[in-house]
Amino acid sequence: MKKTILIVIVVLAAAGYAASFLPLDFLQPSIERALAHALGRRVEIGRAHLTFLNGPGVALDQVTIHEDPRAGIEPFAYAETVQARLDLLALIRGRVGISRLRFDDASLNLVKPDNQPWNFQMLLATPAAPARADSVQAVPAIAMRAGRVNIKYGQMKSVLFFNDVDMNISPAGDHLDLRFSGVPARTDRPVRNLEHFFIRGTYQPTAAQQLRLSAELQPTPMDAAARLFVADIFPLNGSLTANAEISGAPANLDVKGEARLDTGAKWSYQGTLSLPEQQLQLQSAVESSVDNTKPVNAPIRIHVWDLLKVPHWEIQLEQAPIETFVGIARRLGASMPDPFSARGKADGSIAYRGPEGIEGKFDLSDILLGAPSATRASGRRGSSVPAEASPLIRIAQAAISIQHSVASFGPASVGLGPAGAIDVSARYNLAAWNGAELRVASKSVDLGALNPHVLASLPVLSRVTAGTFRGTMSFEKPHWFGNFDLQNATMPLDGFAEPLSAISAAVAIKEDKIDVMRLRARLDQTPLTGEYHADPSSAQPHTFRIQAGEISPQELERLFSPALARSGGFLSRTFGLGSPEPAPNWLAKRQAAGIVSLQVASESGDRLKLDGAHVAWEGSTVRIGMETGAVLDNAPVTGELRVDLSGPAPQYHFAGKVAGFSYKGGRIDADGELEATGMGAGVVSTVNAQGTFVGQGIRFAPEAVFRKASGSFAFRANGPNPRLTLSDLEVMQGDEVYHGTGNTDTAGTVVLELTGGGRTVRYSGSLEGTRAQSTRLGAAASTASLK
Repeated sequence: MKKTILIVIVVLAAAGYAASFLPLDFLQPSIERALAHALGRRVEIGRAHLTFLNGPGVALDQVTIHEDPRAGIEPFAYAETVQARLDLLALIRGRVGISRLRFDDASLNLVKPDNQPWNFQMLLATPAAPARADSVQAVPAIAMRAGRVNIKYGQMKSVLFFNDVDMNISPAGDHLDLRFSGVPARTDRPVRNLEHFFIRGTYQPTAAQQLRLSAELQPTPMDAAARLFVADIFPLNGSLTANAEISGAPANLDVKGEARLDTGAKWSYQGTLSLPEQQLQLQSAVESSVDNTKPVNAPIRIHVWDLLKVPHWEIQLEQAPIETFVGIARRLGASMPDPFSARGKADGSIAYRGPEGIEGKFDLSDILLGAPSATRASGRRGSSVPAEASPLIRIAQAAISIQHSVASFGPASVGLGPAGAIDVSARYNLAAWNGAELRVASKSVDLGALNPHVLASLPVLSRVTAGTFRGTMSFEKPHWFGNFDLQNATMPLDGFAEPLSAISAAVAIKEDKIDVMRLRARLDQTPLTGEYHADPSSAQPHTFRIQAGEISPQELERLFSPALARSGGFLSRTFGLGSPEPAPNWLAKRQAAGIVSLQVASESGDRLKLDGAHVAWEGSTVRIGMETGAVLDNAPVTGELRVDLSGPAPQYHFAGKVAGFSYKGGRIDADGELEATGMGAGVVSTVNAQGTFVGQGIRFAPEAVFRKASGSFAFRANGPNPRLTLSDLEVMQGDEVYHGTGNTDTAGTVVLELTGGGRTVRYSGSLEGTRAQSTRLGAAASTASLK
C-alpha cells in the first residue's frame, strides 16, 4: 500500500513538472481576459505554460500590460516572465481568476496624467474591486523582483527612476500592504554608489485614499546622494542616512523625519508633500556639534517642486548661525584649517530652477573668522611671537548673490584687527566647481599682525613674517595675480642665517611667474639692492641681479653658514666618524642664476671686488664666473670659482688668471688652479695651488732683483709647514738669463738654484711673502663663493 502511494506521488509530481512545459494556447485568451479584468487594462501574452511548482498557476512569457487610456499610450508594464497564481475559488465557480502576480525582469511606468489621478490609483479602482468600500480582496497580490520603475508626469518622463526594484502589494482587509525597495538613479547621467531606498506601509483605496508609509534610505555616500540632484559638485566625504514617516491623503501628506551624516550633523524636519502637485515643503533644524562645543540649531526651509520631473528646489535660511555650516563643510571634505572658527548670521535663499541654474542671495552679518594659533618668527634673531595675538577676520555686513550658478561676494570691507582692513570681492562657479575668482585690495595691511594661516597659500606673502602690504592680489583658479608694494618686510630665506629685511620692493605676480623689482633691503647689516624673477616653466626657474655693500669674510661666511656646512651626529662631530647630515630639500632642488656685485674686505686690508659676476646655483654646486669686473687688491681676476656644498664643509676650486698681482715689490701674472676646504681661519691651511706665472721687478732677496721671472709653481699650505715648488724657472737679472728650480727647505726658506752665464748661483728668500700672497688668494677664493 505504501509503495502504491509513493508511486502515485512520484507520478503526480512528474506529471506536474511535465505539465509546466505544456503550452496552454487554448486557455491563453481566457487568461488575458482574467488579467485584464483584474488590472483594468488590456493585457497581451506571448506564451502561457501550466505550472504547479508554487500551487496551481501559469507561467507567462513576454507579457505587456497596456495603460489606462487616461494615462497615455505607453504600456503600463512589460515583463519577460510573469508567474500568475490561479484563484481556486474562481476555478470551482467555472471561471479563470488570478490571486497573485509576480513580475520578473520587468519595467513598470508610474504615470501622473494632467488633471487625472496616478495610474496606480486607477489600477486599484478597477472594475474588479468589490462593491464593499472596506475591502480590497478582489485586487490580486502583485510582486516585482529585480525590476525597474520609471516615473512619468503628463507627457514628460522624469530623469529619476528606480533600479533593482523589489515590490509587494498585498490586499489586507480594507487596505493594501505596500513594500518597496529600489536604488535611485537618473537617465541623463550615471550616479554610482547609491544604496537602496525602502518604503513600507499601507494604502486605503477608498474615498479617503489614506497612505501611511515609513521611508528609509540606507547609509549612502554623501557624494553620490548630492550628485543625484546636482550634476557637478566637489567630492564630499561621509555617508547619509534618512528616514521619514508619511501619512494622509496623496494630495496632502504629512512628513516627519530625520537625516544624519556619519560625521555628526543631524536634520530633523517636518512638512507636507503633495503627490499630484509634486510639491514638498519642509522645515528643518540642522543640529551640529561644531569644534567640540554645544550643538547649534540652524533653521532651514526647503521647497522642492517638479519632484518627479526634473527636481527643482529652494532653501531658505533665517538668521542661521554660519558656524554650523562651517563645521558641516569641514566634515564633508572642504579644505579648512582645523580648528577654524566662524561666527555670524546668514539670511537668504538658494534655489535651483532648471535652465537658470543655481540662483539666490544671502545677507551676512557680524561675521568673525578665526584660525589656529601658532608661533611665528618676529624677524629678530632667535626670537618669536605667539600667533594667538593675530586678529580675527571681521565682516560687519556683506552679501552673496548667485546668478546662473555663479556666486559673487562683495566688494566688502573686511577688518583684520590691528593688521588693518582689506576690500574683498569674489566669484565662484557653483556648476563647474572650478571657477574661483578672488580679489583683495588694501592701502595698508600689517602682515606681521596676521595669523600665518591667512597668508599660507599666497605666493611671496606666505614667506613674510612682518611688514606692510599695499596693493592688490587676485585669484583665478588655479593661478594668483598681484601688483603690490612691500615695506619693512621680513622674509626668512632658505640657506641664510638671517632673514632678508626688505625696506621696500615692488612685486608683480602673474600665474606662476613672480617679479620683484626695485628691491632695497638689508641682510643683517649688509645693504643690498636688486631684483628677483621666478618662472617655473623656464629652463632657469630663478634669476636675480644683486648689488651688495661691503662685507667682511667672517660676516659673509656667517650669513651663508646654513648652506656651507652641515654637521652630522655626535660621533661625526666629535670623532669624524659616520656621515654628515644629508643636503636639505631646499638645497637639493635649488636652481638659480644671476649677476652679483659685491666687495669683500678683510681686517688686514685685502679686498676682493666682484662687479657683475655670473652666479649659477644648481643644487649643491655653486659656480661663480668672473669674466670681467673682478679685482683682488687692484689686480684683475678672471676665471671660475666652483663651490661643492655636498659634504660636511664647503670645497672650493678656482681656475683662472690674476694679472698684476703685487709680490715682493714687483708684479706677477699667474694662471692656474687653487683648491681649499673648510670654513673660517682653517681654510687657509688647506690651500693648494698650481700653475704658471710671469713676474717683473721681483726683489726676491737684497742681492737678487729679478728684472723678469717666469716658470711653474706648486704651493701646498700643509698647515704650519707650507711648501712651494718652482720649476722651469727663467730669470733675468741685469743682462744675465738664469734657469733653474726652487724649493722650500726644512726651515721654511725658499731656495733658488739657478744656472746661467757659465756659473751657478744660489739665492735664499723668506717664504712669508709667498705664503701670505698664496693664502690671500685662497681666502679670496673662499669668500668670493659666498654670494
